[in-house]
Amino acid sequence: MLKSLFISILLLTTVQAQGQSDIMGTARKVNNYFMAKVPDPTKPTFVNKERPSNLWTRAVYYEGLMALYGIDPSKRYLDYATQWGSFHKWTARNGNKTTDADDQCCEQTYIDLYNLTGRREMIEQIGKNLDLQMATGRADYWTWIDAIQMAMPVFSKYSKLTGDRKYMDYAMESYNWSRNTCGGGLFNTKEGLWWRDKDYVPPYKEADGNNCYWSRGNGWVYAALVRVMSDLDKKDPYYKQLKKDFLLMSKGLAGCQREDGYWNVSLVSPVTYGGPEMFRKGYAKGFSKPYTITEWNFSGPGRYRGLGGILTGARAAVQDWDGLWRFAYAHTADALVDNEQHFPCYFDVATDPLSQASDRASICLFLRGDAVSDDELQMDQQTGVLRLATGRTCGIFAPEGRYTAGVLSADISGAPGTVCLSSLDGRDLARSRHMLLSHITDVQGDGNVYADTERKVLLRWGHGTLIERGQAQIFIRHDKSRRLRIYELDTAGRRLRPLPITRSRDGIAFTVSTDNEDGQGRIYYEIAVK
Repeated sequence: MLKSLFISILLLTTVQAQGQSDIMGTARKVNNYFMAKVPDPTKPTFVNKERPSNLWTRAVYYEGLMALYGIDPSKRYLDYATQWGSFHKWTARNGNKTTDADDQCCEQTYIDLYNLTGRREMIEQIGKNLDLQMATGRADYWTWIDAIQMAMPVFSKYSKLTGDRKYMDYAMESYNWSRNTCGGGLFNTKEGLWWRDKDYVPPYKEADGNNCYWSRGNGWVYAALVRVMSDLDKKDPYYKQLKKDFLLMSKGLAGCQREDGYWNVSLVSPVTYGGPEMFRKGYAKGFSKPYTITEWNFSGPGRYRGLGGILTGARAAVQDWDGLWRFAYAHTADALVDNEQHFPCYFDVATDPLSQASDRASICLFLRGDAVSDDELQMDQQTGVLRLATGRTCGIFAPEGRYTAGVLSADISGAPGTVCLSSLDGRDLARSRHMLLSHITDVQGDGNVYADTERKVLLRWGHGTLIERGQAQIFIRHDKSRRLRIYELDTAGRRLRPLPITRSRDGIAFTVSTDNEDGQGRIYYEIAVK
């Protein structure tokens, strides 16, 4: 009954709109796409820095893969997951001494694979890890509610597997500590919702005076309760306790659902809006498909116009939008031909080299589907830096300084800049034989008049086109660095001249600048195998 309730909350509207075969087809399509995008499951992930592929963000994917295998038993799913676990030696991230729930999440899949194959090496390290944690005599490691989903099912699965009750006892001791003790108790039984950690319990309030219940964290707990209960006998006292909490949460979540079918980021606070994935995705797919954006444009004037293509294209791909309507290619016939007197209008792609360059990133990320995960896009609000790292497109925006995104590194100076690198032959960038690099600063009309020094309020259009002086030291990690050549391009894609290049075993280094010898600004660079 509980599984049915959980599934119905997530998939009700989709089930009403589609038959079971359609749902299976969609699940296969999504997973096939992910496996094609990440053919090597051992490859590290990258968000700010490289991390091993058994961290929690990747581990939760394998939870889903094992669930898919349960209803669609394909050998290649097992092979993919087994290659991943074997590479990590069937060990928690950061080794057997870790007590971090995020590190332990991968062990859920190790146990699932053991139950399917019987290979003892898949679980030998898990017992060592759990025993070391329990030997500390502490049950206060789960200080944030995500940890309940990351680690509690590991203990329940291992307890069921070994028949040793001590692991389930420890799991419940840890759960009850988070529930009743941490920060005075993170579960508010009156509202059926959880505070994320001790920093968000009262007296902390949202701007409207309501309690702060992080939606995604509540989703993690909600999912964990079902997973753990599936490992218990229905007569087990632990099962009954968790069922009671599950029903309290079900009532609480139903009570704060918005009329439009969504939940707030902070569940009972209307001043926030969004998430969470665990409640929302089933509803969003049912209510909001097809989903398109009309009259899409970048904000202008402003120094952030150059990153609009990366940000919009990546978000559209990851959130599975159905279409983007660009506003606009041209408003007049004059904008469609070369005309030195025509100003670069923020609303016409045809007259704005910046928009044209930025759109190329959107095409690759959205139409080609280069972006597949939120993990690939990282934004730092304090520094204003954006980084995107996918297999076939990488991008960086920064006011200045050196940053890395996937195979691309850029040291930006002179002016805030966006550097974007895309594969043109469909291969991953590290092996691509043909790539396009764009370096975008700011593009404005010659003679524009602004109301402020930051060029945020335009008073009068100028004529002609000016690009802000800026440069970037570029490094691209590549397998065939000795055979690569680089050419400056004009805005029509014609080669102008080769660019000096420094080669190493790991890749190539070169400098790009918007200010060139002929006085004509440069944006594009072609990188190709000779």
